[in-house]
Amino acid sequence: MFLKAFNRNLLVRLTNAFYITLQRALSSSNKSLDPNHAVLSNRRYSPVVSDLKCVLNVDGMPQKFCSILSSEQNFPLDVWIQALSISQCVDNQQWRFRDQSHVEIEDRGWIGAFNLSISFSNLYERILAWNDHDSELSYSTSLIDIAMFIVKGVNKWHTIYTMDEQFHATLDPISTSKLTPNSGGLRSRVVDHKCAPSALPVTDVSVRFGMSIVALPALSVPQICPISFHIPLHRFLGSCLKELCRGSNVAGDKRDISPYELINRVHEWSSVSTDESFSQQAFFRQLLEFPIIVLSRAAQIRAELWTRNGKEMLDQVLNYVETPFCKGLRDADLIVVQFATLGYSSTNVDKERFSVGSSYLVNLLLNRFGVFKFLGFAEAPSLYPARYLEEVNAGLYAAERKHQDSTKNIIFPWTYSPSGGWFNPSGGKSIAFDLASALKLVEEFLHLLIVLITELPPPSINQKTLTERKQAQVVQARQRLRREVIHRLASGPKPFSELSEVHHVLSQRDNLALSEEGRLHNPDEAAEAALHTMLSDVAVELAATGFESKRWELKKEIWSEYDPCFYHSSERSHQSAAELRPGSDNAEDKYKNTSSYPFCPRPGAVHKSFARLRRDL
Repeated sequence: MFLKAFNRNLLVRLTNAFYITLQRALSSSNKSLDPNHAVLSNRRYSPVVSDLKCVLNVDGMPQKFCSILSSEQNFPLDVWIQALSISQCVDNQQWRFRDQSHVEIEDRGWIGAFNLSISFSNLYERILAWNDHDSELSYSTSLIDIAMFIVKGVNKWHTIYTMDEQFHATLDPISTSKLTPNSGGLRSRVVDHKCAPSALPVTDVSVRFGMSIVALPALSVPQICPISFHIPLHRFLGSCLKELCRGSNVAGDKRDISPYELINRVHEWSSVSTDESFSQQAFFRQLLEFPIIVLSRAAQIRAELWTRNGKEMLDQVLNYVETPFCKGLRDADLIVVQFATLGYSSTNVDKERFSVGSSYLVNLLLNRFGVFKFLGFAEAPSLYPARYLEEVNAGLYAAERKHQDSTKNIIFPWTYSPSGGWFNPSGGKSIAFDLASALKLVEEFLHLLIVLITELPPPSINQKTLTERKQAQVVQARQRLRREVIHRLASGPKPFSELSEVHHVLSQRDNLALSEEGRLHNPDEAAEAALHTMLSDVAVELAATGFESKRWELKKEIWSEYDPCFYHSSERSHQSAAELRPGSDNAEDKYKNTSSYPFCPRPGAVHKSFARLRRDL
């Protein structure tokens, strides 16, 4: 109660202290934070983060933090967005080409960068965790207003980043005296991984089935472009999108609080914006591209295409894609990709082609993952040159840059794969695909598509009364807990101490709901009671043997709920589950559909804003 009486000065001081602390780690160019600076390597920001956690856990403080007042300068949310902006793209990693030697000394700066991203992710939910029953506060600022404020911050960063002279110098193949791969002329000077097309080709199949363009407007990013695993500003938007999917944070609030309404707000902002350079289509496209670049590079690392960068690249990927840190990193990127795809679809002028966003997404993934040619697709621009020139002249995307020594009249967009399948300038021969890495990239590509289809936000909680809303929250929390526990047990029997780690993957709101329910069964151990209840439903307890503690084993009938593509289980866990998965008890009927287990369960219910995405993909 004492902290509730405080005005926002406390939050202003804490956020300013956090921002000023991070500013000291800015590199000499003031473009991004230096991961080896003492502020990051020694986590000098941790005391401020701890204080923010303490304050934001008090009822009402998140609302005060997020209140947007036009008359106030440097209010907490604004300073927070600035802190996230300067932390974007920290610790860039540059791919080492196959002709380059192995890195001699592996930089340890990535640890400080990941610690900062994890600290950010621990605050996302606390900032957005508004209470449904706090009637003492004014709700003049809704979650949709907060989301729109974040969108404007992301767009500002997009503008600054893409206009940066250093960014263009890195991406422009002509500035490094290199030719594009199909430019003709001095072919031996071409270095494909240093070249960047102005647009990306669409597959011939997509065009034959009605896609309205033959090339994709896209960021001009070559394989050698430095990339970072850290885009906290986009991930904060992802966390806000999850809260929007939950519905209004105020019981009985009739305002439309959903991702679809946020898309409408972006359209309205575009129509009244005085910034002529702002394009809602470009915004959604860039919002889609940055997390996809991170996801594609993580896939390349898992496909062993970054081995010359050192083994610690794998450690970074493990922190990014596996529990418990994936909740604030990879998982946030996924919902941003899903939302940006819907947003891009809504900006398309051709309303008859309803799935243009999904088509754009799939073609973009084919190019970014480097599996376009390996899967046998042909590049549509070279098949439809007249249509390509027409679209370039119409301004749908930029024309390819042409070198002064080029002998070709038209330069078409091209695609690149780090696994091979391109021209080798030094030897004058084509490089064949590295079959193992190419197949692994295809597997990563298909797995991501499955995850984007299945791991969509659940339906919103729109019950009228507070009691009904709490009950609906508990039901959803139980469903997510059940799914996590089942997939933990699928790889083998586990002790209770290991199973309790599932709470790190669940949201803070889910854990609170489960604790309140568990308090009804066991007031002394409320957090563990809900897990015990769930284990009694899906597992059997095995007796302790020797020095081992008691373990829990998945019931046979529960294996029908196991998903071999569940994104919170590692590849090794899925391999173990495939070996342990039981067959039919009746040997004579094991091939009959009535006695066999389904390969995967039916996807869960989806939020109405994202139902279209599942249908189109």
